[in-house]
Amino acid sequence: LLSAAHTLHKLKDSGAAFKLYHAAVRADATNHDAWTDFAFALSEAQHHAWAEWAQRKALALRPTGENYFSVGNHLLSQKRYADARELYLQGAALSPDNPGLMHNLGFACHLSGDQVGAVDAALRTCQIYLSAASEGGKKLTVEEEGRSPMYIAGLGNALRRAGQLELAVDVMVSLRQPSH
Repeated sequence: LLSAAHTLHKLKDSGAAFKLYHAAVRADATNHDAWTDFAFALSEAQHHAWAEWAQRKALALRPTGENYFSVGNHLLSQKRYADARELYLQGAALSPDNPGLMHNLGFACHLSGDQVGAVDAALRTCQIYLSAASEGGKKLTVEEEGRSPMYIAGLGNALRRAGQLELAVDVMVSLRQPSH
């Protein structure tokens, strides 16, 4: 069922794919991957509330930082910023070295009015990234390497919104410096 649902999803036959994903989770409500894949397909079709529902089922089966991150992303898509912030905080407690999760936490903090939390999360995002990029850190994927400007800009913007203009300018100017 799941394989057929994936194929139909890739072929952009959402209606048929959703029926098969639904059948797969009905057949085995404990299949974490089925719930996660169903949530992904629903999200791609812009059914964010349904995607949140499916991802929460996956989260209940496997309370990992990545699953909290995914539910938070579905909440962010629905403009439920304070709720997303709470899910990201729970995910960060389980996966404190996930730069994408920390970046989104900072964004959700900003959108929910928590500028101090936004700066803290942006700083932590950059710290994680720099640690991973250093010789002693883990090797970054090409995709992760490409996110450096986004993370630095996130820090600059968080500082700007928190009224730290000089520091924000310094951070943003660093984006124009050649990398070594």
